[in-house]
Amino acid sequence: MKQTTQKIFSNGRAYVSGVVNEGLLMPENIMKLAAVAGIVYRNGGHHHRVLIGKDTRLSGYGIERALGAGFLSVGMEVMETGPIPAPAIAMLTGSMSCDVGVMIGASEEGFDHSGIEIFGPAHHALSADKVERMETLFPSDLSKKYSKGAQQGKARRIGGAQERYVEYTKGTLPRGTSFKGTRVVLDCANGAAYKVAPQAFEELETELVPINVVPDGTNISHECGTAAPRAVKAKVHHCRADVGFAFDGSGSRLCLVDEKGTVVGHDALHAFFADKPWKDDALVLALQIVALMRDGRVPASQIFTKTEK
Repeated sequence: MKQTTQKIFSNGRAYVSGVVNEGLLMPENIMKLAAVAGIVYRNGGHHHRVLIGKDTRLSGYGIERALGAGFLSVGMEVMETGPIPAPAIAMLTGSMSCDVGVMIGASEEGFDHSGIEIFGPAHHALSADKVERMETLFPSDLSKKYSKGAQQGKARRIGGAQERYVEYTKGTLPRGTSFKGTRVVLDCANGAAYKVAPQAFEELETELVPINVVPDGTNISHECGTAAPRAVKAKVHHCRADVGFAFDGSGSRLCLVDEKGTVVGHDALHAFFADKPWKDDALVLALQIVALMRDGRVPASQIFTKTEK
């Protein structure tokens, strides 16, 4: 395997991205990246677990397998959720007592691009010392660090992760909350939120209009979602909806279209709700906005002061 001398991470995040099967996203590099992460987190005598989620792009299958092989090679138990939003992996990593979580996907890139983000439990980003240790280990020879015999890891696909996340998102609202009579358009970008976002809103009795919820592995973020909010804007106008939301491919970013057709982007939403603990979870953010509309009996256009076209 060709070694790299450049830094594999940037901006303090344990995140790599690019064209699939090139550079750091070559299968052998992905496997080694996972092994390095497993070594860094394989401390102490307890049973070590990693939770791996992904969006819906075709390359997710191969990346998931390469990551799994890397983590298994250093003795970690691998649990795979299948397609699920990035914030769900952040939440579930802590609630399922995992040592580390991994999300496969990219925000608004086409299906031939992807990314891998590694983070600690309970929504925590990797500490600077762990990132530095991974940087140091990556170009080194790991042959003496691989697990042998009964120390090798096991892998399994877990059921119920999506449902568990949906219950968590609804649990951020007061008990008995209902969106009955509120018409909401959801553009799920044929991405990671395509199941859980409609499910959460439907279980709250929303008059729901879902679009771009039929992923085929290649249509993620294609002329839809946050990458092209004109799709949700047109649907809100056509259906005379109270509000519309568009997700990105990984389910981590959100934009809103109010009843007048004004688009409020992710950065503006994040800034407006900067003091809220749920601001980084796109689905929770959408649910909370509709709750604000109903509680205050105001249209979406009256909630925000920062907008972008």
